[in-house]
Amino acid sequence: MNYVDNEFVNSMFKNQYYLVPGPDNIQVGMTFPTKDVAIQSHNISFSIDCTYTILVHIYHTTYRKTWVAKQKAIEIIYNNWEESYKELPRWILAFKHYLPGTVTDIEVGPFIEDDQRVPSKAVFHRLFWSFQPCIRGFDHCKPVVSVDGIWLYEKYRGTLLMEIAQDGDGHIIPIAYVIVDGETSDGYTMTQPSITYFRRQISDWSQDAVKWLDDIPKEQWLQAYDEGTHNFPISSLVQATYYRVTAEFEERETHAQAMMTSSLIYSNTIIQNLNKEQAMSNSHEVVIHNRVHSIFTVKELVRPPSGRPVGTFKVDLDKIWCDCGEFQALHYPCSHVIAACSFIHRDYMMYVSSKYTLQCIFDVYKEEFPAIPLQSYWPEYNRIELCHNPAMRRDPKGRPQSTRIHTEMDQREKNTHPKICGLCRNEGHSKNKCPYRSDAPNKN
Repeated sequence: MNYVDNEFVNSMFKNQYYLVPGPDNIQVGMTFPTKDVAIQSHNISFSIDCTYTILVHIYHTTYRKTWVAKQKAIEIIYNNWEESYKELPRWILAFKHYLPGTVTDIEVGPFIEDDQRVPSKAVFHRLFWSFQPCIRGFDHCKPVVSVDGIWLYEKYRGTLLMEIAQDGDGHIIPIAYVIVDGETSDGYTMTQPSITYFRRQISDWSQDAVKWLDDIPKEQWLQAYDEGTHNFPISSLVQATYYRVTAEFEERETHAQAMMTSSLIYSNTIIQNLNKEQAMSNSHEVVIHNRVHSIFTVKELVRPPSGRPVGTFKVDLDKIWCDCGEFQALHYPCSHVIAACSFIHRDYMMYVSSKYTLQCIFDVYKEEFPAIPLQSYWPEYNRIELCHNPAMRRDPKGRPQSTRIHTEMDQREKNTHPKICGLCRNEGHSKNKCPYRSDAPNKN
């Protein structure tokens, strides 16, 4: 057994002996007071009375050091940002060559050097891409499309926009991807004539919609009225979309096929939702108005879980209508429709949309993604060299600042209640400075 010299021991604690863990005793999560202790733990062990003591030392790093370390790790794994832009055209060409039906569209600008345009180079501006399995899978999704955005917070500014749909089991499926400059790009800018034109179009459709729109301050949804104005290596970002969506398609297709093999018809999600609605329908009172046309009024006797007041709703089964709106929006029976169907002994499952069937969910993911080979087998690329846009370079000093357009969901209500101590519940101080703490300096 190798012992540490007295100077080393005394430097830790006087008149006290501690075990420096050997290689066989090193565990995840152990910490050491200094680097020297950690190094000696590989070949020195010390024991007394079979008692093991671990010395704890916490090292606090600065935000800047952590950020720089992260940037270096990303460059080692995914290449640097500038080289990533040069690799992007090759990935687009590989998509079109090995993934038939993939739609891509890239917009570039001229590369200017010494006040002269360089024909062999171009500056990246925007990129759109969509995979064929996603396009075909949308035919079997719910008829609703949403747009989600991820703000790129790394070396170069930008925004990844995704057009997404939802299958019958509640999973989202990306239909298309777009990388743009950000929310402050021209695609979000509307001039006053454009605003007037679209407002008139909405007015012809619904006056209530115009009133709802006018109640929202223009600076929250129009760039023209905004007073103020996130990035991963771009090639790695584009290829990650391919590998991730491929894995998701395979996993969900296998799951849907396994469920169908179990002789199930509908997804677990829709069955759970229908069971909740059926439980609520037991507390409804139904009055039939027209048996031929299946028109009812359904009165709620118990307040629903959503918290809204009880009410009476008209149900028209022939027109697929319920005053609550859930029947039309979700395309499966709400509790009022289930109550009406039970009243006339009709199977309410006939009103469940086919989008919720396991067969339809399987059809979303049945298209396969072909495999992309190693880059050494790719077709040769001899076109223009794509470069980064220097204007999109993020300020290297300080933390990244968000330029996202804020809407009403970003507004925070002002807290009118005074802050109180977490210990004594009195105002004027926090629990860290509470005079009633056991370790308070002025405590008698």
